[in-house]
Amino acid sequence: MPLGYPAQNDTDPWSPFFAAPDRTETNQQQFLSIIQQLAEAEQLATAVSGAKVLDLPERAEYLSGHPVMIYGAVVTGPVSELKKLAQTSTVRAVKVKETRLWNWHS
Repeated sequence: MPLGYPAQNDTDPWSPFFAAPDRTETNQQQFLSIIQQLAEAEQLATAVSGAKVLDLPERAEYLSGHPVMIYGAVVTGPVSELKKLAQTSTVRAVKVKETRLWNWHS
Protein backbone atom coordinates (compact mmCIF):
# COMPACT_ATOMS: atom_id res chain seq x y z
CA MET A 1 0.00 0.00 0.00
CA PRO A 2 1.55 3.31 -1.01
CA LEU A 3 1.69 5.95 1.68
CA GLY A 4 2.37 9.61 1.22
CA TYR A 5 1.55 13.24 1.80
CA PRO A 6 1.49 16.42 -0.28
CA ALA A 7 4.73 18.36 -0.71
CA GLN A 8 2.87 21.68 -0.39
CA ASN A 9 0.24 22.68 2.13
CA ASP A 10 -3.31 21.77 1.11
CA THR A 11 -5.93 24.45 0.50
CA ASP A 12 -8.83 22.16 1.45
CA PRO A 13 -9.94 22.87 5.06
CA TRP A 14 -10.99 19.20 5.44
CA SER A 15 -7.48 17.96 4.68
CA PRO A 16 -5.16 17.04 7.56
CA PHE A 17 -2.49 18.92 5.57
CA PHE A 18 -4.52 22.17 5.44
CA ALA A 19 -2.33 25.23 5.90
CA ALA A 20 -4.19 26.76 8.86
CA PRO A 21 -2.59 29.99 10.16
CA ASP A 22 -1.95 28.47 13.61
CA ARG A 23 -0.56 25.15 12.34
CA THR A 24 2.97 24.45 13.54
CA GLU A 25 3.53 20.91 12.22
CA THR A 26 5.14 20.28 8.84
CA ASN A 27 3.38 17.94 6.41
CA GLN A 28 5.95 15.26 7.26
CA GLN A 29 5.26 15.60 11.00
CA GLN A 30 1.50 15.49 10.35
CA PHE A 31 1.94 12.41 8.13
CA LEU A 32 3.94 10.59 10.82
CA SER A 33 1.27 11.50 13.39
CA ILE A 34 -1.45 10.05 11.14
CA ILE A 35 0.53 6.83 10.62
CA GLN A 36 0.96 6.49 14.39
CA GLN A 37 -2.77 7.01 14.96
CA LEU A 38 -3.58 4.43 12.30
CA ALA A 39 -1.11 1.99 13.87
CA GLU A 40 -2.94 2.35 17.18
CA ALA A 41 -6.20 1.44 15.44
CA GLU A 42 -4.75 -1.07 12.97
CA GLN A 43 -7.69 -3.48 13.05
CA LEU A 44 -10.09 -0.69 12.08
CA ALA A 45 -7.67 0.75 9.49
CA THR A 46 -7.27 -2.69 7.90
CA ALA A 47 -11.03 -3.23 7.74
CA VAL A 48 -11.65 0.20 6.22
CA SER A 49 -8.82 -0.10 3.68
CA GLY A 50 -9.82 -3.53 2.47
CA ALA A 51 -6.19 -4.66 2.67
CA LYS A 52 -5.33 -8.05 4.12
CA VAL A 53 -2.41 -6.71 6.15
CA LEU A 54 -1.19 -3.15 6.67
CA ASP A 55 1.69 -3.74 9.13
CA LEU A 56 1.15 -0.22 10.44
CA PRO A 57 3.11 -0.53 13.70
CA GLU A 58 6.14 -1.74 11.72
CA ARG A 59 5.71 1.03 9.14
CA ALA A 60 5.37 3.67 11.87
CA GLU A 61 8.51 2.43 13.60
CA TYR A 62 10.49 2.41 10.34
CA LEU A 63 9.29 5.89 9.33
CA SER A 64 10.13 7.37 12.72
CA GLY A 65 13.81 6.53 12.19
CA HIS A 66 14.17 7.16 8.45
CA PRO A 67 13.62 10.30 6.40
CA VAL A 68 10.57 10.40 4.17
CA MET A 69 11.58 10.90 0.56
CA ILE A 70 9.35 12.27 -2.20
CA TYR A 71 9.55 9.92 -5.14
CA GLY A 72 6.54 10.82 -7.24
CA ALA A 73 4.16 13.57 -8.20
CA VAL A 74 0.75 14.03 -9.76
CA VAL A 75 0.86 16.55 -12.57
CA THR A 76 -1.93 17.93 -14.74
CA GLY A 77 -1.72 20.13 -17.78
CA PRO A 78 -1.82 20.30 -21.56
CA VAL A 79 -0.06 17.43 -23.36
CA SER A 80 2.48 19.82 -24.92
CA GLU A 81 3.56 21.08 -21.49
CA LEU A 82 3.71 17.60 -20.00
CA LYS A 83 5.93 16.47 -22.88
CA LYS A 84 8.30 19.38 -22.14
CA LEU A 85 8.35 18.41 -18.46
CA ALA A 86 9.13 14.80 -19.35
CA GLN A 87 12.27 15.97 -21.18
CA THR A 88 13.80 17.71 -18.14
CA SER A 89 16.73 16.10 -16.33
CA THR A 90 14.84 15.89 -13.02
CA VAL A 91 12.13 13.60 -14.43
CA ARG A 92 13.27 9.98 -14.64
CA ALA A 93 10.02 8.38 -15.81
CA VAL A 94 6.46 9.28 -16.75
CA LYS A 95 3.45 7.05 -16.20
CA VAL A 96 0.00 8.06 -17.43
CA LYS A 97 -2.75 6.57 -15.28
CA GLU A 98 -5.74 8.72 -16.10
CA THR A 99 -6.70 11.15 -18.82
CA ARG A 100 -9.61 13.56 -19.06
CA LEU A 101 -10.66 16.07 -21.64
CA TRP A 102 -10.21 19.57 -20.28
CA ASN A 103 -10.59 23.02 -21.79
CA TRP A 104 -7.37 24.73 -20.67
CA HIS A 105 -8.28 27.93 -22.49
CA SER A 106 -11.48 28.78 -20.64
